[in-house]
Amino acid sequence: MKRIKIVSIDPGIKMMGVAVVNGFDLRYWGTKRIREKGMDRKGILEKTERIVSSLISRHSPDVLVIQRPFYPQQRESKNLREMVKKIKAIGLKRKIKVIDYKPIDVRTFFSNGKRPTKMRQAEVICKSYYRFLTRFLKKDKNKKWWQEKYYIKMFNAVGLGIYYLNNAKICPKDR
Repeated sequence: MKRIKIVSIDPGIKMMGVAVVNGFDLRYWGTKRIREKGMDRKGILEKTERIVSSLISRHSPDVLVIQRPFYPQQRESKNLREMVKKIKAIGLKRKIKVIDYKPIDVRTFFSNGKRPTKMRQAEVICKSYYRFLTRFLKKDKNKKWWQEKYYIKMFNAVGLGIYYLNNAKICPKDR
């Protein structure tokens, strides 16, 4: 049986975290800058479509996993809601299974009984799954609490892929 290939996305108006996981092999990871100065909603949606379509074309995933807008600020953002709708529509149009998860569920999975935070999730991903991502974690950890953490969206996307694999009803040899 073939291993499940997942494209996971943490959508955001400024930046979008993306990851491609084939089984538990991390094949692609990164943070894509979405919004640029002066960009309107139409521009944001067009850029999102280009990025997501490119990922799907290049990697031919079986599943598209998206982080659901969960917190009040996210749910109230019309641009973010439209972006998530657009990403789901692209996946469904290409006949890919589309799943969305709440960020708190994913972070709780990685928290080991401690407070579920983005940084704790990133630490567990580096320690237990992909040690080579530690250099990105160090860059974000060295920033002050109020500074934007560039790679955290990438860690969220990687976490979504791992969370899906651990919760999907998959035979161990398919992972």
